[in-house]
Amino acid sequence: MLVPALTALAFAALASADDFSTVVGRKQADIANIGLTASYAPTISLSQIPSWLATLTPEGKWPDVDYTSGCAADRAIWKAEEHLARVLGLGQVWSGLNTNVTNYANDSGVYDTAVKALDWWFRNDYNNTGCLVNGGKAQCPCTTPGMWNQNWFFQGIGVPTLVSEACLLLSIKPDGLSAFQQGKCLDIGLRGSIWSKDQVLAPNYQTGSNFLNMVQDAISVALYSNNETLLTQAYAAGMRTFEFVDTASQDGTHRDGSFLAHTAQLYNGAYGREVIKSFIQLQSNAVGTKFSAGAATQEAIAALIRGSDWQIHTNADGVLRWDLSVIGRYISAPLSDNLANAGLQFNATALGSAVADFTGPNDLSESIARLTQASNAKPLLGNKAYWAGDYMVHRRPNVTLFNKLISTRSSNAEFTNGANPLGYHINQGGLWSWVTENEYLDVTGAWDWYLVPGRTVLYHYPTLSSSWVSVTGKRDFVGVVSDGQNGFSVMDYIDPHDGSISYRRTWFFIDDVVVNTIANVSNNVGVSAPIVTVLDQRLSDGSTLKLDGAVSSSNTVTTAVTSLSYGGNGYAALDGASFNLTTKQGQQTGNWSALSVSTAGVTTKDIFTAYHTMTNGSSFSYAFYPGQEATTSGISTLGSNAVLGAAGRTYIAVSFWPGAANWITLPLDKAGAKWSGNITLASSSPAIYLLKFNGAGVTVYASDPTQKLANVTLTIATEGPKTSCGAVTGAAGCTAVPVGAKLTFALPSGGLAGSTVSASVTLGK
Repeated sequence: MLVPALTALAFAALASADDFSTVVGRKQADIANIGLTASYAPTISLSQIPSWLATLTPEGKWPDVDYTSGCAADRAIWKAEEHLARVLGLGQVWSGLNTNVTNYANDSGVYDTAVKALDWWFRNDYNNTGCLVNGGKAQCPCTTPGMWNQNWFFQGIGVPTLVSEACLLLSIKPDGLSAFQQGKCLDIGLRGSIWSKDQVLAPNYQTGSNFLNMVQDAISVALYSNNETLLTQAYAAGMRTFEFVDTASQDGTHRDGSFLAHTAQLYNGAYGREVIKSFIQLQSNAVGTKFSAGAATQEAIAALIRGSDWQIHTNADGVLRWDLSVIGRYISAPLSDNLANAGLQFNATALGSAVADFTGPNDLSESIARLTQASNAKPLLGNKAYWAGDYMVHRRPNVTLFNKLISTRSSNAEFTNGANPLGYHINQGGLWSWVTENEYLDVTGAWDWYLVPGRTVLYHYPTLSSSWVSVTGKRDFVGVVSDGQNGFSVMDYIDPHDGSISYRRTWFFIDDVVVNTIANVSNNVGVSAPIVTVLDQRLSDGSTLKLDGAVSSSNTVTTAVTSLSYGGNGYAALDGASFNLTTKQGQQTGNWSALSVSTAGVTTKDIFTAYHTMTNGSSFSYAFYPGQEATTSGISTLGSNAVLGAAGRTYIAVSFWPGAANWITLPLDKAGAKWSGNITLASSSPAIYLLKFNGAGVTVYASDPTQKLANVTLTIATEGPKTSCGAVTGAAGCTAVPVGAKLTFALPSGGLAGSTVSASVTLGK
């Protein structure tokens, strides 16, 4: 669908010579110093250049590079790419643009070595176009000669990026490359993209960050071939890719700041991060030219950066890292592998420069201050709801909480390239709680993959398998509602793999407490596997375990208690119930190399685990106190008429479920409101609400978890204070009824479907 639009662009006015030369100079300088677009290249050290110069063979190879190709090559890490990475490194120092290594500038020996090595790759390039995506199949048998990999990524992105960047630097020397070499620069540099003459990947390969990588390669090709038409086309296509996608489940940036990839996985910390890096490259080279980001791109990038800002936290070692919910399969890798879980993995200072001219509603100065860890950075506090990502973040001065749900609009994880074979249970109602900021560092290599923090599961059933890691949710009543300070998330759940367990869950994030409710839990297959709700599974911190306030001397406990505390966190059973508690603390051993392509091998960690065992058909509520001892929260749960929620601290959070009652009555003082008497809430359709009481009345925040309703009404009736429409504000109409007021909310659609709407009414005498 992009091709007609791009063809039309060829007839548009071309960039001025000044704009073109500005982009050329900036991009060459970027590549020479940091190679921003070579995101997947092997790590090299420019200190090894003397060895590279001395050991290149007459045919143009290095004896210490593994040139294994074709079916015998590793699909995840293709070591042969180091050959091209070295060519790029030689081009970086020869160009004279590298500010760290200057003694090789314009050195003819360095240039000749780079060209000879590049020529070797060109002469050994595969000639069978079927190898682009069908390596090892009938279209490209294992006996096919040339440099190729069974993973399409290397043909479509990895090699084209290295080649296009190296060619851009080496083209600084006029006539330095032969006609054959120039032709291969163009051919390989555009390979896989919509601009390729004979090797175009199918549209499903050219999405999100993959397409942006191809855009970067096309820009490099345009610059070294002096093709302004191609440059205009590539920039227009690239900037358009950053814009919002407004269809549920669609890969790309959504209006809530979530980035979805690989069949609606929440992937800000990996593929979204790559989009950020691509934007930095495109925009930093285009600032002040006609290629710079337009209004639609600025709006979407601002949302992506703000959304990502909420998902990033500072660990105890001072390193900014992504929430484990937003890095997908990389949760199964050790930090030492320097993948998505190891840090930001993008240059926040460069991002700040790229968005320096974003103003008004798109101003990102506060986020940039946090991401660069500036001394004057303002702490990010409050609650953020991601309606497109099925996700909620709750932040307080000493606590960061991440809650990831699953619905018919989202998927959980993936097993790809040998990574994450046991990750089925992640991102299906998990709750990560960071207080000490050490809790989960490198824990997954040794932990129990059935016991993801926050999950309710059939323990050890079914046996985890890499063949069904990735699933899409089966129910659509899954959503979030927030007033920006506190929030409420709900999930109607049935196991997406086999339907073996089902339940309804709510999380009420209020100040520094989380009220959890698991209702109507059902073992649907009749197996003997216990139903467990995981309170936590984290690194042990050497602190004592307290049960009902008394120190426990045992590392393994199975008992009935009303409260427990560990590592500064407290848990209290609600509604007069008790935990059917199991705790374990001690060393556990796993193998990183069995969980990913890592070579880190065996790992042993001291791990603390706590879970509550439930009976079939039961419901259970508990309060979680991150960073505190278990105490009395002043918050009550709601369970009347199968309506779930909680009330307290001047809030009511309530979920009216499909197939359940549409009304509930409770005392106003239960919510902490200043008035006495009862309040009755009745919803016209299943929906979720957050009510905030203040001195004048109540503000109602509403959301449709199904994202299908056009409107919903909430009738508020009070016994005591009179509910009035006299001071209605917000996105709702209000009708006076004999017993109170009826608020009618027009619900958002498109990219805002599922987002929060609000209105306020007066309560008085």
